[in-house]
Amino acid sequence: MWVGRADEVSSSTLWPWVSSTGRSKAATEKVCCDDEARPYYCGKPHCSPKCPEDMGECSLSDKACTIPADALVPFEDVENQKRQSQLLQEPTREPIVEGQPDGHCHVFHGDSVRTFDGLTYNVPLRCRHFMASLPSFNVDFIPHYSCSNMRCKGAVSISNSATIVDLLPDGVVHVNERRVSVPFVTASGMTIFQEGVYKVCRGIDETRVSFDGSNGVIIAVNKIHESAWEANDAYSLCGNYDKDPTNDLRGHSVQEFADKLMVPEDGVLCTKPGASLLNPFDNLNAVNKGRVQRACDEFATDPLFQHCRSLHSVQPFYNSCWLTLSNALQEGLSFDQRLCDVFAEYSLACSRYGVPVEWRSKNFCHVSCDHDMVYTECGSAFPQTCETFFFPGDSGNECIPGCQCPSETYFAGDSCIAKDSCPCFHDGEPNPAGAIMKDECRNCVCFEGKLQICTTHACPATCTILGGRHFNTFDGKSYEYEGNCEHVLLQNATSDDPAFSIFMVKTKCSNDEPRCDDIPDISITTPDGTQYGLLEADAVTVKDHHNQPAQELKLPYFRIADNSTISITCVSSIFTRVSMPMLGIELLLGSDNRIYLSVSEKLFGKVEGLCGTFNRITADDYQLPTGFVVRVSHLFAPWWKSDSQCTNALIEETLDYCEKENSRRDEAENTCSQLTTEPFKECGLKVDPKAYLEMCRDVRCKAPYYKGTECLAFAAYSRECAKMGVGIDWRSPDLCSIACEGGKVYKECGSMCKVSCRDLGNRDDCQEQCVQGCQCPNDMVFSERLDKCVPIPECPCHFKGRLYEPGTSWKSICNKCTCKNGVVECTEDICTAAGDECTGSQEYIECVECQRECQSLHLACSETDCTPGCGCPTGTVRTADDQCMPETDCPCYFNGRSYNHLDTFYNDCNQCLCYHGTIICGNTVCPATCRGYGDPHYMTYDGRLYEFQGDCRYVLTTDGCGQDGSTSIFTVVVENVPCGLGRVTCTKSILFTLLDVQISMVRGSDIVITPAPPAPTQAQYRFVRSGIFLIINTRHGITVIWDYGTSIYVTVDGTFKGRVCGLCGDFDDNAQNDFRTPTGELEATANAFGHSWKTIESCPLPPPPVHPCDLNPERRDWAQFACSIILKSVFEPCHDLVDPQPFYDNCVFDSCGCDRGGDCECLCTAITNYADICNSLNAPVPWRSDGNCGLQCENGMEYQACGKVCADTCYENPRIEEEDYGCEMHCVEGCHCPEGTKLWKGECVDDIQCPCMYNNQEVEPGFVVIEDCRRCECIEGNMTCSGSTCTTPFTPSSTTLFVSTTPLVSTTPLGSTTRLVPTTPLRSTTPLRSTTPLRSTTPLRSTTPLRSTTPLRSTTPLRSTTPCSCLPGEFTCYDCSRCISIDDVCDGINNCDDFSDEESCECFYGGKNYTVNQQFPGNGSCEVCKCDIGSSTPNCEKICAITCATVSTDIVSKGFTTIHSNCIRASFFILWFSFATLTTAPDKAE
Repeated sequence: MWVGRADEVSSSTLWPWVSSTGRSKAATEKVCCDDEARPYYCGKPHCSPKCPEDMGECSLSDKACTIPADALVPFEDVENQKRQSQLLQEPTREPIVEGQPDGHCHVFHGDSVRTFDGLTYNVPLRCRHFMASLPSFNVDFIPHYSCSNMRCKGAVSISNSATIVDLLPDGVVHVNERRVSVPFVTASGMTIFQEGVYKVCRGIDETRVSFDGSNGVIIAVNKIHESAWEANDAYSLCGNYDKDPTNDLRGHSVQEFADKLMVPEDGVLCTKPGASLLNPFDNLNAVNKGRVQRACDEFATDPLFQHCRSLHSVQPFYNSCWLTLSNALQEGLSFDQRLCDVFAEYSLACSRYGVPVEWRSKNFCHVSCDHDMVYTECGSAFPQTCETFFFPGDSGNECIPGCQCPSETYFAGDSCIAKDSCPCFHDGEPNPAGAIMKDECRNCVCFEGKLQICTTHACPATCTILGGRHFNTFDGKSYEYEGNCEHVLLQNATSDDPAFSIFMVKTKCSNDEPRCDDIPDISITTPDGTQYGLLEADAVTVKDHHNQPAQELKLPYFRIADNSTISITCVSSIFTRVSMPMLGIELLLGSDNRIYLSVSEKLFGKVEGLCGTFNRITADDYQLPTGFVVRVSHLFAPWWKSDSQCTNALIEETLDYCEKENSRRDEAENTCSQLTTEPFKECGLKVDPKAYLEMCRDVRCKAPYYKGTECLAFAAYSRECAKMGVGIDWRSPDLCSIACEGGKVYKECGSMCKVSCRDLGNRDDCQEQCVQGCQCPNDMVFSERLDKCVPIPECPCHFKGRLYEPGTSWKSICNKCTCKNGVVECTEDICTAAGDECTGSQEYIECVECQRECQSLHLACSETDCTPGCGCPTGTVRTADDQCMPETDCPCYFNGRSYNHLDTFYNDCNQCLCYHGTIICGNTVCPATCRGYGDPHYMTYDGRLYEFQGDCRYVLTTDGCGQDGSTSIFTVVVENVPCGLGRVTCTKSILFTLLDVQISMVRGSDIVITPAPPAPTQAQYRFVRSGIFLIINTRHGITVIWDYGTSIYVTVDGTFKGRVCGLCGDFDDNAQNDFRTPTGELEATANAFGHSWKTIESCPLPPPPVHPCDLNPERRDWAQFACSIILKSVFEPCHDLVDPQPFYDNCVFDSCGCDRGGDCECLCTAITNYADICNSLNAPVPWRSDGNCGLQCENGMEYQACGKVCADTCYENPRIEEEDYGCEMHCVEGCHCPEGTKLWKGECVDDIQCPCMYNNQEVEPGFVVIEDCRRCECIEGNMTCSGSTCTTPFTPSSTTLFVSTTPLVSTTPLGSTTRLVPTTPLRSTTPLRSTTPLRSTTPLRSTTPLRSTTPLRSTTPLRSTTPCSCLPGEFTCYDCSRCISIDDVCDGINNCDDFSDEESCECFYGGKNYTVNQQFPGNGSCEVCKCDIGSSTPNCEKICAITCATVSTDIVSKGFTTIHSNCIRASFFILWFSFATLTTAPDKAE
């Protein structure tokens, strides 16, 4: 029955109820009581309908719904509500304001639409709707894509004929149904990226679709699309964009129009919205109506938006507010969140009109940010970072809401930092603020992300002459000059320096020719007046200052003559090299008409000629011999003509053959345009090809029928690219092919310094650079004697005019010399008369029994029976060749290898130092690995080997050993099952428990993870499939490796030392106590020990093992033969590191035991285990073949004994924050991608199949985009662009230094705002310092001399066919150039051109005689002396790059060998001084 008080009024009649005074009274509603069951008792009242949320509750006293007074609506507002309810159905027009953004269509709140033309209408969208049809793609909006937690979110689908992009809730993006990370670029050119709170999809026509991950969608089109679609065809939510909002609905009502745009899902249209959704406000009760009205009124009158309301009508958003909040209440969605959406949408519109409003607060619609950022309603679309703050990054004037760095800070990787903390980027790597950075000729400090406070340093420069007329000076000035005479390329400009000159001679050219393409001759005059002529690339003449006839030289040619020292060699089939090291000049003359003339810093500001002044000032390069500077080349170059009788041909006009012969232009363009395509395309951003294109077109137009005229330009451009680090293999049978003879091969970047056998022994300061042409294959050089390429070990040696065969040894006075690899190696011992009594450098001593060698240095000596004889004195030891050397120079011996003093090496994870024969190592506790494999065999953490054939489940290893009540982190349990007809077992399954995760690995089954990802867990782990292994890396110090079969390896960090137990032992460095049971007892046998770790109580004790070969004797021979590979030479590099015998024995055991099939698997598993141990010790062995254990690799992979754990991929996946996690372990065996390929989608692909990274986005192969007027395409894994930019001025290709406050190297991606990029690199192939080394890299105390005793010149006579003959009493110079008096020998004066009269002499110092080139310590601190050729007084100097120090007793007390005033390299002294905290580890050393 119904029960109620008489004065109660039904809410159905008075709700809302309003008094005449406007004050509200309590309203009640009847409450139902169970009268039949309990007629005298009403239970807990309930109201029907239910009390509105937060607006009333059922009263326990009067069983009525009590509504707070402030929830009732004043009478006058009732009429307002009715009027507003009617307005919800009416579209509103937004006036088009001149100069304001247009072409924007919005869907906001999922219930309101604003068309391109500014018409806003409200419609409940609950089905998929066609939003817009655009030239580049179509857009669908899917409302209520997902609903949870009182909130529904929509989605956006963007599609064209090739691609479907789905922007899903919460930032998820799918491309063609595959989830991708942003930024991302599709093959059809759509770019997807994050912009503030929006995911943005941008088409190639700049049309943008932005989605906020909830219910807001914005489509922005260029004005070029205005009226681009016919009105009859433009049926979409967004209208037709013709600036006429009246036709956007096509004459339909809002609901009719929306219904026509519904898109079927899987061929089925969803149900249209019912009447309750069309006008949800009318269906609300009075309380909720009042709530909606108050919220929307407060929104529409918020004072923060007052200025914006004067520019942009709030009415459309006010209407939308009513609909949005009404639907939220009706559908049970979050009222507060939808109200925030309303404010956010209007705020965005205000920002577009230039009135941003920061309306959020901590208590209202607050948004939290990571990385120290703050939320703003008007952020930059391109927020500034440490890489981009140098120039404006914003485009347009739109504001983007989202998280950004606070003012005056910049984003740097993972935080916001101040400008002065910004790093500088070079080659993509950050250098911290304050770092010293070097470019070609400067040292600079990194400050505020820029190179500042720069100082110049020595660096060489190169003048280039191409085709005999295209000049580029030392300082980078380019010009053309046709001169058919002899001109000065280079000469000294000051009288204080030695006089030299280099001429370019074009006298072979006729004056009748307007252009001569013949290769010019080069003439060189050295300071002593000797003249050299390079008539052709391999024809050289010499003429001395005595006016004797010029003689032709046979190359290679060497002459040592103070500042006239010169060498001329053929470094390839194309280039001849002339080196004048004392002057600092080097010249390359190419047979293809190229000249490269380089000068060192010592000539800075001291030269002049056609190559300019070399002072890094381009403006004065046109300096005449008189010192006057002209402005144009045709007034400059003729002044440097050296022969006044010669006249240049008159060229009245600049010849442009492509203009004179216009018909030839197309052919020339087709040929030369290859310089801008592959393979040259990659170089286009580093070397401007423009000059080379023009040169190429010019010669092709001149001679279109002569193939190959373009090769000069191609070769020259390729060389410049190589200098910038871009090597290009460009020659082909159809393009400038070169055929090599005599076993030589063509090299685009061959060596310039080690080309022939003669070069190997040459000790000049040759600077390596790329040389094009035919050279001997790698590891071979050219033998002048044999006229063919030979392996380096077969090269003879030149020594004092004689030729020695490789391997030959001979005596030079008392020193022993050996020819090895074309280099003479001699000892440098002091020769005395007594030395002849003992071999080598031994002396007569009293007790040869105490004679020491390095290996026996630390052994005791018994002097009971002393025998006098030859030996080494106290403090020295005898070497294998009977030489004596200081004890402190003894090497260290470790793992079968010897290490010299100050050599470093690793013992496990600790770095060690060989210090005067003593090994010093770090004391870090290294990880340890336990291994179980085969039938099965175990090797504990501490290295104990044993077999256990139990058939049960066993704890392999765990840290849950009950110590100190600590909680277990991991446990590994293995299940062993029979795998042979005998008693052998194998591991079948593995259960790895890591905190709250269990990983089950069963042979032949999929891996099972509980709980399944992506469930949140405490355990942090990662799977890596590499080679033949599955690797499970964890963040907890445990790594598990499984071969998908019977092998399991577990590695634990040093933090687990002494904290583990199980079949793997206890990891305490004591293998003897590894057989400890769970109860702590030590077992004597592996059987008892293993059985104690079973996890199933019912498992029986396994019987004692029997060797399978005894059970299957017929298998023994095969097993022994197959397993013997472990003992053979193929594994020899590992034999000194790991004893192979036990692993061979285990292999035979398994091979005999596997008698149920899988014979080869058991064999190969055993060998693989030994190979993996070798890998872990950096001794990989490629042991597999196509036989029993060959691997058949698929998907383009190949077998590698030591492949990368994590394969190279086309690019680092930006979704994986820890991309390299788990990749730091040693290499693994198996199938890996070949060198030069990358793993992509499970296959090894060439670069051409790789996607690219563009603007830090994934770009599919073939992607093309027009960016800043350049065409950029994804080719071979790289984005390559062609064409000039819209904004960057042309910078000529030159070596001119670039001076700017802008960073010298841009690190901004291709898609960012263009900046000015210099043509000079930060780093160059040119050495940054002088070519003279500060010191030798050989330790000062060594049997190897710092400098070779080999003369720096050839001692082969110049006229080798003429016998040398001098009169008695005369000395014959080694080169047979002259005869001198015997009295002039060793008189301190060089009378022979080759110094041979002085080079075998001795000099006297400190009471001792020293031979020529012998290095010995001087009297001063750090002083090193050497007896030079032709001087009886040694030359002494202090070597600044060594540090002399007396090591303190404190260091000695901590395990260092005592050093008394020894000189050691400073870098090593500083580095190893830190070892004072360590102790010598003789046990590790042994």
